[in-house]
Amino acid sequence: MLRIESLQKKFGAVQAVTDVSMHVDEGEFVTLLGPSGSGKTTVLRMVAGLEQPTSGTILIDGVNVTQLPAQKRNIGMVFQSYALFPNLSVFENIAFPLRIRKWKADAIKARVEELLELVRLTHRRNYAPDQLSGGERQRVALARALSFYPPLLLLDEPLSALDAKVRQSLRIFLKEIQRTTGVTTLMVTHDQEEALELSDRIVVMSQGRVEQAGAPIDVYYRPQGEFTATFIGAINTLKVSVLAVGERAAHGQHVLLSWNGHVFSWLLSDQEIVQQETLTLRVRPESLTVDETFEEGAARAEVLSVSFMGAVTRMSVRVGQDVVLIDALSSRAPSVVTGQGVGVRFVDQRIEKQVGERLLAL
Repeated sequence: MLRIESLQKKFGAVQAVTDVSMHVDEGEFVTLLGPSGSGKTTVLRMVAGLEQPTSGTILIDGVNVTQLPAQKRNIGMVFQSYALFPNLSVFENIAFPLRIRKWKADAIKARVEELLELVRLTHRRNYAPDQLSGGERQRVALARALSFYPPLLLLDEPLSALDAKVRQSLRIFLKEIQRTTGVTTLMVTHDQEEALELSDRIVVMSQGRVEQAGAPIDVYYRPQGEFTATFIGAINTLKVSVLAVGERAAHGQHVLLSWNGHVFSWLLSDQEIVQQETLTLRVRPESLTVDETFEEGAARAEVLSVSFMGAVTRMSVRVGQDVVLIDALSSRAPSVVTGQGVGVRFVDQRIEKQVGERLLAL
């Protein structure tokens, strides 16, 4: 539906976007995720027609729109700042794009009423924007962007101006609206949690380039490169010893590893096939668990800190030379204190017990 090919953008001597190629399929929700200065917003603005690329091609439904003015691209867009008309009511704000397109009065009324019901603001139809909460204003902006049935919806950090509680509820609402309407959506955000929750696919950007693109679960658990691994969520980097290399599997290679006395089986991806005696693993905090007392087979550790974070309790422990973060559901978190000796193990060893037993026999 949307295809970007070799997109580049320079601002004077500054290379803001370098050779970005990506696509968004029909009905898909894709997020450009990255820190400030990564080029994500510049890419979105070029798709919208608000910035002209230095080079590259933008196609919407197979049509080259690279040189087309913004007003002729027929794209819906929601801004962080809402961009509502302060002198118009909620109804008239939503109706504005339809009046510009010279829809008939009865068609405008029917469409606006439909959208008011969709965004649950029927009771606010005659309010001015300054009489609405931030969340309500953003829902009006979303309804306006959807009013003319755009083939593509662009969201420029739409939730970042809202407080945490409203932001969380609007994430659920935004996902529901996108699924209901089926509109193809491209969003920009720096919020990793927002991207993981909303997206069908995430395109991670850094310094004007695409670092990785994939489903949220792949980007989170199988990061390709140091930037993606460290930017999205917390991660531990562990040096492990290779004890044995076992049989091939559909998605990689079975190995038996040792980490500070803890022996465990693992499935390495094709990119990580091991031929050396040591290996670096990137492990999320929730992939490790703490035993309140040390038992044989675990890695011996000392608790450095325990932080209650609401639903999750985060523990920092020292294992040999490594300082490791471990997350547990607060309702099931072990009762440990700073300075306590504990055992640390992997929650999910990735391969079946029988495979591990065969590796041990090698």
